[in-house]
Amino acid sequence: MELLKVMIVDDDRLSVDYIKNLVDWESHGYEVAAAAYNGKQALKLFEKCSPSLVITDISMPLMDGIELIREVKKRNPDTRTILLTAYSEFEYARAAVNAGVDYYIIKDEMTEEMLEEKLAQISKAIGNIRHISEILFQKALLDSFLEGVPYALDKYQDQEIQTFFAQQHPCILIERNEECGMWEQAGEADKSAAEALALVLKHAEGPKIIQYGLLPAGSLLFFLDGTTCGNDYNQYQITRQLCGRFLDTLNKECRDRYTCYYSYLHVSVSYVREFTRQIKKDYAFFNGTGRIYSMQECMEKGNGSCMAGQTSANGWIKEADVRRVLESEEECSAYLEEVLNPVIWGKEQVRQNIHDLVRILIRVMQEKGMDRKDIFKNTGVYDLKETKDCLKEGCISLLSRSVSGACRSEVRRAMSYIKENYHREELSISELADYVGISNSRLSVVFKQDTGITVNQYITKIRIDRARELLSEGGYKVYEVAEKVGYGTSQYLSRIFFRETGCYPAEYKRKV
Repeated sequence: MELLKVMIVDDDRLSVDYIKNLVDWESHGYEVAAAAYNGKQALKLFEKCSPSLVITDISMPLMDGIELIREVKKRNPDTRTILLTAYSEFEYARAAVNAGVDYYIIKDEMTEEMLEEKLAQISKAIGNIRHISEILFQKALLDSFLEGVPYALDKYQDQEIQTFFAQQHPCILIERNEECGMWEQAGEADKSAAEALALVLKHAEGPKIIQYGLLPAGSLLFFLDGTTCGNDYNQYQITRQLCGRFLDTLNKECRDRYTCYYSYLHVSVSYVREFTRQIKKDYAFFNGTGRIYSMQECMEKGNGSCMAGQTSANGWIKEADVRRVLESEEECSAYLEEVLNPVIWGKEQVRQNIHDLVRILIRVMQEKGMDRKDIFKNTGVYDLKETKDCLKEGCISLLSRSVSGACRSEVRRAMSYIKENYHREELSISELADYVGISNSRLSVVFKQDTGITVNQYITKIRIDRARELLSEGGYKVYEVAEKVGYGTSQYLSRIFFRETGCYPAEYKRKV
């Protein structure tokens, strides 16, 4: 807990030393930050150390205690004061109430218990004022982010708020990351923003937090004292370490995911607001959550891989493509890498692609009588990498279960082998049987039982599907396609292609 600063003022040095040693200041939440021996000296020290409590004798040369208190109250009305008087001065001291004296103590009667009682009263009063001041600042800060800094400054005329908004300080911004909502059901926060704030403040050690507040969407903002670190490098190290402690605390106490942004350079409230509007919304999703980022580096980099990309009102995810790639683990992984690449598509289209992919996958699962919880084990994903990993894992699981639900292991292995070797003209049932370790006849029987088609029919299907893809690309001649799909001549391909599709390869190529 931050200690309240005390300044003791008396022209009698013995009295100053006596008061310093009369109580255990720290145990009561105070520290003696300065001592002065006349009013003018005290006023100069007051400007430097800004004490919360001034204890002053009434009779001093150059400037007496009543005049000192009057000047102190002009500079900071919230400063608490204790005026020390003698019996003969008491009526005079009471008459000086307009100076703003808060408490009186007769010096000859001052005891440890009496001073401790006054300190407790003052501590409570200061705490109440600080609480009200913190609430007011937090409201102003929240309004500045919602409505703009000019709006907040116009609404809140408090001088401390006006002064702070004009200043610049190092800061730390903590963002609670939301689940990406793949299943259209965002999880509730484990801790409220206020609870997370209390956790961070409880474990905050290091540089002094001079102001803090809650921002929209549950983010936490802390402004730090940047006057005690000596240089930028020290400030960078201290700020970065504090970010690490904040995240460690939240990760230990909460199930939620948090990302931390910091500026060791002095920045204003306006700068942080602009940062949140330009960067923060998408930066962690596309670059990784649960990490620590420099605000300045984020601003220079922009959203990193999140370029403008391509957009389409009709969508780029086609159901036929998704169903096709679900037949192969390799094709599935390559397809997801492509359609979830923000460099190609841009951040908005990638988010739309995720939505469309999930919609199609749910339909496929429903057709097969599967529940998404059986396929997608990890639905709590927060960024693009985790989304890719979750979708890959789910698609591979869907592929495995889809195949295993109808086919025995020998058939699955034979199908995988065909997909990898269909381009070889010499591929045969004998080769497949040797690969899976059963006889030719046994493979023919179980393959037809499990798939409903013969081995040769499956080989033909894979070859013609691939021929269609190559012809659609438009860069190959018919004879080149024939060689790539395992048919020795263009004439052989044309005959099989017409049988399976009802048109010849050259005709198909012109149509597409």
